[in-house]
Amino acid sequence: MAFEQLDLSQLPVPKVIKELDFEQRLTALKQALVAQDEALHPVLALESEPLTKLLELMAYRELEQQSMLNDAVNANLLASASGSDLDAIAARFNVARLGNEDDECLRARTQLAFDGLNTAGSAASYCFHALSVSNEICDVQVHSPRPCEIELTALSRIGKGTLSAELLSKLHDAFTPELSTQPQVSKVRPLGDRVTIKQPQILTFNITAELEILPGPSPEVIVDSASAALDAYLTERRRLGRQITRAGISNALFLSGVENIRLESPSEDIIPLDIEVAYCDQMDLRVKVRG
Repeated sequence: MAFEQLDLSQLPVPKVIKELDFEQRLTALKQALVAQDEALHPVLALESEPLTKLLELMAYRELEQQSMLNDAVNANLLASASGSDLDAIAARFNVARLGNEDDECLRARTQLAFDGLNTAGSAASYCFHALSVSNEICDVQVHSPRPCEIELTALSRIGKGTLSAELLSKLHDAFTPELSTQPQVSKVRPLGDRVTIKQPQILTFNITAELEILPGPSPEVIVDSASAALDAYLTERRRLGRQITRAGISNALFLSGVENIRLESPSEDIIPLDIEVAYCDQMDLRVKVRG
């Protein structure tokens, strides 16, 4: 987007969340008991000692309690909550899940919720209101080439990213002038703004690579795994203005069992403008067994 949104995945783990280490807990319990009576030290060294087994049970119970606490903390954090827990957090900001919207998209919209409290005057608030139109919209860019003129480019998560006629109609209804039949428009778009909905520009490219492997692993398994890893990389980068780099492609393909990669295309990094999206039209992965 035209602004930097906080990357929740980079936040440090809260101090209240503790590592679950059974041996560490058991050792701490033994040390605490020996501190009360040093004569118990040789006794606790025996695995068959009932007192040792009791401490093991206590350590296990402590881990259970800490695990429940960890889960409870994660369920109450926007960065880590999922499913109905995330729905509950989003509801605090008056944001509801759209149809089959996945957790990551709902999380991103919830981050923008404060910008949605006012009319769509800022880039962030325009993005919030546009993303809230439909779960099919996965990214938005907002520009103002001249005062009171807004150009809103939206990307569909379906196909190459071009907006369907139905989705265009929904966006126009959300941001069009006073003649719109949608009464909520006056609450979303500032009175003086004229909003133009634009289709994203699609930059298509092909990926051709040769994977060199050692004798042994099944080439079909390597290709399937590499294809899945590359799909994950391309999906993560499927946003307006996101680069597709040769280094990123090679890194996705460099799986266990792959000795070398010869990336034939693209011959250079794909660097879209912020109203463009890079789309892989064809993927051709070949395997060469060394020796």
